[in-house]
Amino acid sequence: MLKKSIGWHSRLILVMLATISLHVSYAQFTMQQKKPPPTYKGNLDAVVSVKYGAIMLSKKVKGQFLMTGDHEWTQYGGDSNVIWRELVRKDNGILLVDNTGEKQVELDLAEMQVNKVGKGSGTSIMHGIKEVKEGVLPGEQPNTEMANQPGTDINNPTSPSFTQSPVKEAEIIPDIPEMKETPVFHAILIAENNYADKGFNSLPGTVRDMRKLYNLLTTSYSFLPGNTDTLVNASREKILSTLNAKTKKLTENDNLFIFYAGHGWVKPIADAGSKEEGFLIPCDAVKDDEITFINSDDIVRILNRGSKAKHILFTADACFAGSLFRDVTSDAPLTVKDAYKDKSRRLLSSGNRQTVPDESEFVANLERALQQNQSKYITAEQLVDGFKQKYMEKTNMRLQYYPIQGVGDMGGQFVFIHQ
Repeated sequence: MLKKSIGWHSRLILVMLATISLHVSYAQFTMQQKKPPPTYKGNLDAVVSVKYGAIMLSKKVKGQFLMTGDHEWTQYGGDSNVIWRELVRKDNGILLVDNTGEKQVELDLAEMQVNKVGKGSGTSIMHGIKEVKEGVLPGEQPNTEMANQPGTDINNPTSPSFTQSPVKEAEIIPDIPEMKETPVFHAILIAENNYADKGFNSLPGTVRDMRKLYNLLTTSYSFLPGNTDTLVNASREKILSTLNAKTKKLTENDNLFIFYAGHGWVKPIADAGSKEEGFLIPCDAVKDDEITFINSDDIVRILNRGSKAKHILFTADACFAGSLFRDVTSDAPLTVKDAYKDKSRRLLSSGNRQTVPDESEFVANLERALQQNQSKYITAEQLVDGFKQKYMEKTNMRLQYYPIQGVGDMGGQFVFIHQ
């Protein structure tokens, strides 16, 4: 009887121990599952990329918030990309708002999660953050003294893939014996899409176009990220100062490509016959107040301040040309050798005299031409010739590609070098 009792008690103790062990193991497992992700320990002001992921309805969801301009973020994921504007960075978090001002998300780097911010209803977790990266604006060195000053888009960070690179020289062009050094290519890409004066409609497509062009130039042509500036929703002052600073420092071995996408305007010049005056309209412009616009003369003055650049090509997807063009010569060079030999200052314009459409046929054709080009060297004229007829037939607009008057054009042409 005693043996039976001891055996029964032993079995009971073993069962109890096993049960306790299971509870301890489950508790440890539960604690591991609920263990919060590590807090971001880097420099919050330098965050430019946040990757997230989650499982929703048995489906894996992942995406990325990527800083693509001054206080602008693009969310990549799902079927479409969403543009967000950065409101503030504080308390280990970045608060973003959409263009309507209605939707807000918080990139919570303390808890490593993406939160949906509701009006009056607190926040709700959307996704877990998987990766955080830091970087600087494309084409510019970080400035520690100005990094935290409001309104200084030069020093706000953007994609880590756009971080600084040393200037890489292109290959020697064999059919241009006049060249003593390898050419260096620079670019300033400007996209205006969110206008302070609501008299101007927004143009979300301009940023998308600029981003595609940036990728093409820096991956397929001889433009380094370190030599390529991007301006998104830049003020009149910012655009002009960037153009002025860039053009002044270029040498005879440098080539500059300028791209502008946004609103433009052309008006007749009083008592000047058929002559016109062209304007670019920056994001801080005031409707019907042309003094807040960028006059074509502003561009001419900058180019006339002694820029030594070999070639400057200004491409505008806007109603802009105005009085910039001079008479076209009939002996424009066609070969790469002759085209590169002499200096050039040219404007390529969409020819649009109406309100610029958000879905730009001009930019689409330009990007397609650059993408499909298989030649090692191609002049801007050759590039345009490849799509101008098709563009004219589809849009009933004529591309304008002419020398800019009064700024030292000597009949040469910009040459794109395919990598």
